[in-house]
Amino acid sequence: VEEELKATLVTELFRKIPDTIVHKYACHVWQKVFEIRWNSPPAVMTYVNAALVGQWHQVALDETGSLVVQNIFENCSEQEKRPVVMEVLEHVVAIAKGQWGNWVIQHVLENGIPSDRAKVLQAVMDEAVQMSLDQFSSKVVEKALRIGGVEVMGKIIQKLSISQPSRPRIPLVDVASDQYGNYIVQYILNNSSDEQREVCARLIRRHMVSLRGSKYGQKVAFMVEKFAQDGAIPSEHDVHRQRRKSSVRY
Repeated sequence: VEEELKATLVTELFRKIPDTIVHKYACHVWQKVFEIRWNSPPAVMTYVNAALVGQWHQVALDETGSLVVQNIFENCSEQEKRPVVMEVLEHVVAIAKGQWGNWVIQHVLENGIPSDRAKVLQAVMDEAVQMSLDQFSSKVVEKALRIGGVEVMGKIIQKLSISQPSRPRIPLVDVASDQYGNYIVQYILNNSSDEQREVCARLIRRHMVSLRGSKYGQKVAFMVEKFAQDGAIPSEHDVHRQRRKSSVRY
């Protein structure tokens, strides 16, 4: 198909951008548009950004819209996609909680430029507790733990370990007892440094009765006990013995 005809077809799409970009079938046409390698490119993203300014976070939450946003991330120039990225970064937590939006945030974590990834990681670290308890944003937390290294792991552990005035126990235990959060705690225990794992285990042990009585928390309790049996962390006996030694006065 001649480029001039393609440009004419694209121009027709400009008339209904908000409706077609999230349409079940039309979204696939838009994805093809973004993938075209033009010799004389029409200002596609200029029109698209103008039509959807202030709406990109809603597009990212839509089943088909999320695919379009990821397609823009992959196929448009940095200048063209920057307005989309900036709006997504302003709504990281809300988008991450979406069934489809979480994939958009994960895409930024995996493929975004360092400064964009850093903003997402910061949002995850700041809101680690609420995000870990959500079905979809918990996937983003796990992705952040995977790519963020020891520093991000440490900051998320710290966030989960800070007690709240309104709660008698630390968030780590609430997350460990949660349907989705328990996978986050299991990931931390499996992939953290020896020192980080020991800190988490020590905090978790204080609530073993509660965790053993929880459908999801018992998985975490079992893991802590298994690590102790295997020598990956000090056993409760070792901890008590160390406490007795430290309490001896000479």
